[in-house]
Amino acid sequence: MERVNLPVFFRFGGALSALGQLKAGDKYMGNLGKIYPAKNWLEHFIQHTSRMAFPLSRAAAGELLETVDGIIKPFEDIVGAETVDLEQFSSQRKA
Repeated sequence: MERVNLPVFFRFGGALSALGQLKAGDKYMGNLGKIYPAKNWLEHFIQHTSRMAFPLSRAAAGELLETVDGIIKPFEDIVGAETVDLEQFSSQRKA
């Protein structure tokens, strides 16, 4: 079993917990500081655990990364996007 780097673990948790603070109708531009750090940490986790036996954690991280990418993608090319309709995004994802 490998040792856990606690400072890294807590920074990862902090970045992900910020996503839980997002609400439907939040301003997109005002939340980039929550969205992109979480995306970066998820990508880092998936990339750096590829040789470790974390199948459930990696699957959950991949699914969350897909959700984050789904929030970001429609707005990356739109300059000045102000809001993300998280309820609409969620209903589209379930369909």
